[in-house]
Amino acid sequence: MKKIIASQNKAPSCFFRTSAEPPNRKALIQITERCNLHRAHCFVSAGNYGGSMFLEDIEKIIISRLKSCRVVSVTLTGGEPFVHKDIIKSLSR
Repeated sequence: MKKIIASQNKAPSCFFRTSAEPPNRKALIQITERCNLHRAHCFVSAGNYGGSMFLEDIEKIIISRLKSCRVVSVTLTGGEPFVHKDIIKSLSR
């Protein structure tokens, strides 16, 4: 049986199989470019280099924009989100 991944009222984005019911939305946020895993299947060729979002920007800019856009589900991406030095603080916001 085929799984319906898009319909009149909802559609997943990218390859993440989650959805948000209208009028809400979901977002994917790349909080860092860094990655310590060096996986062959990585589609962004991440490595132990690159930048990360500042916690202050996440708190003051990103969260308020997500709220104003009715985002109810957030997927943190990277690189590897858990190499971000403020990942736990970011999640608690």
